[in-house]
Amino acid sequence: MRENARQRCCNGAPPPFGQRIAEAGPKGARVKKVLVPADTEGAIVRRIFALHLAEEGVPLVVKAIAARLNREGVRFRGRLFSTSSVHRVLTGESAAGTHYFTRIDSRTRRQKLRGDWVAMSVPPIVPRDMFDRVRESLARAPPTARRRAWYRGRLSGLAVCAGCGARMILRTGKGGRYRCTPGAGCALHGRSVCAGRRLPMDPLDAAVTEAVAEQVLRPERQDAIRAAFVSREAEGAKARLMRLVATGALDPEDAALVE
Repeated sequence: MRENARQRCCNGAPPPFGQRIAEAGPKGARVKKVLVPADTEGAIVRRIFALHLAEEGVPLVVKAIAARLNREGVRFRGRLFSTSSVHRVLTGESAAGTHYFTRIDSRTRRQKLRGDWVAMSVPPIVPRDMFDRVRESLARAPPTARRRAWYRGRLSGLAVCAGCGARMILRTGKGGRYRCTPGAGCALHGRSVCAGRRLPMDPLDAAVTEAVAEQVLRPERQDAIRAAFVSREAEGAKARLMRLVATGALDPEDAALVE
């Protein structure tokens, strides 16, 4: 498979975004398959590079590119664009004409050392100098702001954002606010997908607590819950005893069983 890659032939793995697998004539008893630029995806890749390098006006960072593409209805193979998918396009060298095989260890699923990768020459989607300019630009990007502390609140993981469906967790700060999980919703896909709702902790906790107290913790409701629990436990105990009798581990005439 390594030699096959050195001969610019595909080994069956899904192609990177912007490329497709095409047949390129016979290769012994098999058909030679190679990577070539895909028309639609290739155009999206070129536009992503152009957006980052300000060829359409103002230069856009990775998150802004994802937000614009999502707002325009452009999709990443049927899914929304995210910061990670845009970054993968901008840093994937296959766009500049070099695709690497055996980057990931099939047993550990971890990335191998770069010296163990096998380089394949493929038709470029963007010029090499354009790719190098983007790589330099990403390297010059300011470091991300210090992460704020996140901790579990009463409704963390239970409250769900109505905009994107992501679970909400509590973020520290003045009074505390529930926000979409980091890496989801607005943070990942931009405001065209989710407005990035922030809900103050105290009012939301109080509203939910009041509803639970009124609807679940009423005496008559508690009596019904206890009765259901006792009934379920009793049925389970009887079923376990019947299995012991069926396997011969317990005598059907045992006094304790009869009782």
